Amino acid sequence: MSLDKSKAVTTVARMDRAAWIHRDKRFAALADRGDYVGMYSTSPLSHAMRARWIAVPRHGNLLDAVAHARDFDAIVRYAAIDWRRRTLSLQTPDFHRTAAQFGAQLADAFDHLLMNVEDNRHFFLQPYAYIDLDSQVRVGFETGAAMRSPEMKLDERGFVYVVGRLWASLLEDVPHDGVGKLVRRCIDVAPRARFRSLEKLRHACIDLAAPRGLRSGERLDAWYAFEEALGWYALGDTARALDRFGVAARHPHYAPQARQAMGTLKNELEIATAVKHPIIRATSPAPPPPLPVTPRPSPARASYLEGRELLLQRKLHEAQVCFASAILLDPMMLEAQLLRREVDRMLSRVRATTGTPTSMPIDVPASLREVRDIVVGGRTRDAIAVLSTDRYVDNIDAPLFRARLLALDGQYDRAASEFAAITDGPHRDEARLGLARVTIDRGKPDAALAILDEILVTRPRDLGALEARARCLELLGRTNEAADAMKAFVTAVELASDVRLSRA
Repeated sequence: MSLDKSKAVTTVARMDRAAWIHRDKRFAALADRGDYVGMYSTSPLSHAMRARWIAVPRHGNLLDAVAHARDFDAIVRYAAIDWRRRTLSLQTPDFHRTAAQFGAQLADAFDHLLMNVEDNRHFFLQPYAYIDLDSQVRVGFETGAAMRSPEMKLDERGFVYVVGRLWASLLEDVPHDGVGKLVRRCIDVAPRARFRSLEKLRHACIDLAAPRGLRSGERLDAWYAFEEALGWYALGDTARALDRFGVAARHPHYAPQARQAMGTLKNELEIATAVKHPIIRATSPAPPPPLPVTPRPSPARASYLEGRELLLQRKLHEAQVCFASAILLDPMMLEAQLLRREVDRMLSRVRATTGTPTSMPIDVPASLREVRDIVVGGRTRDAIAVLSTDRYVDNIDAPLFRARLLALDGQYDRAASEFAAITDGPHRDEARLGLARVTIDRGKPDAALAILDEILVTRPRDLGALEARARCLELLGRTNEAADAMKAFVTAVELASDVRLSRA
């Protein structure tokens, strides 16, 4: 069998995107489980949640929880995840059709889920999703309810909302047209405005994604074989990898990739044999790998981790001290800097509400440097008066900053009006967030939560919106959801730190 070298290189590069070294932190290790390759999951799962996920029949767009292990929360059947593909960019060719295909897959997966969980649907309100090497969505679950719809009733429209939130998390941004209209309809705060059922949503997506269908039947069986081959390849079991690639090669959709992969593996095997260093290992089931040894954190890291735990417990002052200590020990620790800044903002709002003076430094836009000394000097009302003069009527930064000062001064009604008046321009999204925060301060957390959920559709990793959402849920007495939301906020901070470091 001849092998086009350029195609072989492409296949190897594609397989590398699923390499275990690139895995997400939700997974700890791979292991030979006898008849399948298992991924050891570290996601938090209650015993009840784990049992119900394991009981769900296999579906092509769900990660398959197969068993539990003593040292891990669950064992999930290996999935060939494209670990480097986090979201779908708006610049992707054919963005709307691909995004609509994701929506159809999610709707079908959750329809399958609801048919099989009966009265246990409340366990599946914190899904997460990846995109696999076949450009299909794969969904897993954690214990929590971070994506629950605002209303208490948990009917099918409530799960349309969950699908909408999860769908939005797979997109770099949610456009206002095309597929964006479908996403926004799913997460509308009014249940009656959403799709009546997951089936209706699926058909709407398929209409937009036509003629692309769902992965099913013989094609799905062939994909499972291709995926299993990659799992055995990741474990170094070339013999079983070749066998499963051979099965996948019988289906025309995966035949080219499977044959190219087989050629690559045979070349590797020949090279290994020539140097008398075989890469085939014993195919007998191996015991589960030991838990990875966690190195002792540095003093700065330890202080940061302590601060993070205190923040999750809402002990703001103690967390502030820990983050400050971490920054002193390691000035380059970005996650500590980000969390310190957010804690400062939280405390500033608390002090404003209770009438306690705040010493928090306020970021004054460069175009308003003339009022900086007034603001820094604590003369908030004087700064508001100056920014209300005709001198600043054409300054694009003045309305937003004036609204923020009004909120800081406790003039919540006036601040809300000024935030709401900013309906376009570069500060529109920040004004919406400001309006949500002021709405909380006015004692209307339910209305604020609706605003925040709208913001998070298009800005799912907005730190301010995530923190404010946790605050809303706490005020509404939804303590478990509030804790989950605060964890999501901390996770987003760490992700933002990782992104900044990678760009640097």
